Amino acid sequence: MRLESIKYTALSMVLISLSTHSYAQELEQPQGINLQREYGVLFNTDQADTFDVSLSQMVDISQTEIPLTIQEHKERASFALKNGLNQTALHHLEAIELDENEYIYSQYGKALALSNLGEFEQSLDILEDIAIEKGSFQEPAKEFSDKLKLTLAEQEFNKKHFASAEQWLEKYTYLNSSRQDNSHIERLRQKISSQNLSSSGFKPNTANLPLKIAFLVPLTGINQEMGQQLLAAAQLALFNNPNPNILLYPQDTQSTETGAIRAAQKAIGDRADIILGPLTSENTKAIMQYTTSSSIPVISFSSNTDIATRYSTTLGYAPEEQATIMAKYAADNGIKSVAILAPNTSYGIRMSEAFQTAIATYDISLSDVALFDETSPDQTKELKQLAKVAQSQKLLDEEFSALQAEYKLVGDAMEDAALERLEELKTASAQPIVDFDALYLPVNANILPLVASQLAYYNMDAENITLLGTAQWQTPSIHNNRAEYIRGAFFPAPPRQSLQNAYNAIETTYNTTPLPLTILAYDGITLLSDLYEESQGNPRFIADLLYKPEGYKLHGGTVRFNKDGTPSRLYSVYEVRSNSSVERIAAPQQFPPTLPEDIDVRERSGIKRFFNPWGF
Repeated sequence: MRLESIKYTALSMVLISLSTHSYAQELEQPQGINLQREYGVLFNTDQADTFDVSLSQMVDISQTEIPLTIQEHKERASFALKNGLNQTALHHLEAIELDENEYIYSQYGKALALSNLGEFEQSLDILEDIAIEKGSFQEPAKEFSDKLKLTLAEQEFNKKHFASAEQWLEKYTYLNSSRQDNSHIERLRQKISSQNLSSSGFKPNTANLPLKIAFLVPLTGINQEMGQQLLAAAQLALFNNPNPNILLYPQDTQSTETGAIRAAQKAIGDRADIILGPLTSENTKAIMQYTTSSSIPVISFSSNTDIATRYSTTLGYAPEEQATIMAKYAADNGIKSVAILAPNTSYGIRMSEAFQTAIATYDISLSDVALFDETSPDQTKELKQLAKVAQSQKLLDEEFSALQAEYKLVGDAMEDAALERLEELKTASAQPIVDFDALYLPVNANILPLVASQLAYYNMDAENITLLGTAQWQTPSIHNNRAEYIRGAFFPAPPRQSLQNAYNAIETTYNTTPLPLTILAYDGITLLSDLYEESQGNPRFIADLLYKPEGYKLHGGTVRFNKDGTPSRLYSVYEVRSNSSVERIAAPQQFPPTLPEDIDVRERSGIKRFFNPWGF
């Protein structure tokens, strides 16, 4: 067979295979495709003697990278943008901008990626340049620019820069503005007007209907310490947001479901406008039939989104959201395979399942999942499972058996290297096989140092692979022993500064170290104070205002509530260092505008343009 024929056949097979290779499977190779790794059978030198040419005559293309086409870069950029992989999107868009025919598309995509990252003004600058040029992207750029101006106005308002917020609203052009945006503008103008009147010395109307908040927490029983701290935080928040029309009625749930039901019935009898609490999902479920029939909205401190409904919202930090953020971080940073080590608890299982669901979106492979008893100080069994120690030992045993059989046949005539290896295997121990790039550890911060101390023995510490954690890691205790074994790990958490300000206020006022969940009570009262002000003193409107799409800037981070009662939060990503954690990816200050359905507006189908000529 001639060399030209060999090359032609091999490359033909590659090209045919590439044409059917899905985007998600190729996501790990943003710059090109390695032929040796993807199609090793074509370059297996052990098969070289089947060809009619010698190895020295063959052209070595085993490490050849096939550059992605512009269209492939566009497909990857679009997928990345729509799935929150913003750094990946920017990488592909940089490649696209080299093509002068796609330059405007690349800039439009960059603007969307920067918006996702919270860089709203940078995004707006790019879009305004695009809007000057006539073409397919002019109108979409103007429309998205308006959404960014509205987002910036909200951001400035939350910073108490009211004049700046008003200036951004003035720049809004109302080009194809939606009913939702118009409502947002109206709310924002009312809030700015109210603040301006207040600054001028105008006294608010004290004849408004009072807001009665039933505060359901465990003031006795097993969870009384938490309940008492929650109440203290709520009272401090009320003091810091003074309004004589907001009334707080604490009700003791007694750390039981029965106690929670009694507390809810008391709140209903007292004609409370809203219930803040209870603490746990079990207590929240127990009171729902009573609160729903009485049409009293509930904002629970639970993080269990399974109990959320339109009239029973959860304020806690949802595990599924944290897991998704870590899966996105892994995909956006080139991680191809992961394993999971989680406690065998409802929390650990929930986090593990949520992470598995999320990584499937990004085609990250799962090596293994190990669940351990968090009451045990020893996770050797689970770590051996992840490290495939049994498989490693089996390979050693098989190699030893083969060499031993050879020795029985030929004795000392064996090659010296084989004899040396046989002697080594008599005392060799199985080595860990770590076939994954990252380990997801949804582990409580209290037991994290114990678990982490066992990782290094199996080459699973942060020096060897990437460790991924949860928001529970945002605590000083993980830095004991200078964060040995987890130094360099990553975890999601609310932006630290505003959170720390609230903790400092609680600690200074009550001379006690606040428990992490106390922020929920502080934020709950702050949220209801804002809602009451927006309702213009009418508690009946609070339940509907709760679900406004721009959300709320609270001390525990920016949050908005979905119509199903679940919360969405904006998280930063932190890296663990010796004495503290460093913010590596800052959370946007406001929720970014929703991306348009079509990233490349030129590719809209004819029928879509026919029914939607305005580009909605």
